[in-house]
Amino acid sequence: MDPRETYLRLMVCVARADGQIVDPERQLLQAAVGRSGLAESQVAGLRAALETSHPFDIEEELERVGPGIDPGTLLELLRDGYVLAYSDGELAPTEVAVLDKSMSKLGIQDVDRSSLHEWGRLAADHVIDGLHAASTALEHDASGQ
Repeated sequence: MDPRETYLRLMVCVARADGQIVDPERQLLQAAVGRSGLAESQVAGLRAALETSHPFDIEEELERVGPGIDPGTLLELLRDGYVLAYSDGELAPTEVAVLDKSMSKLGIQDVDRSSLHEWGRLAADHVIDGLHAASTALEHDASGQ
């Protein structure tokens, strides 16, 4: 599977882990899918997976995860997974469990997963802080202040 599709399917797993996909999660994922450069058939499959009425088996998706994800993609998955999980205002344990299972499927040991989870949370905090700062700056610029 194309690494971009693997990354996005895992992000869909994170979003669907708590049984719902709220607007902020949907918007983030729709934008990522649109920028992915994947074939239209892959894009259509990912967009369908964002609809909770569409069958989607998280465990089956996680079984597809295997060796081949490079360290940079893993870090993007963790950072963006936590940003996505926080986007609805709360971090559900089921969302963290999906990230943990993803790392486990990649063969990452428990002790290493713990430190990577911490890194993912901190990286997500920085991204979220940056988004708030940029939004505020743009609002001030638009209002002439």
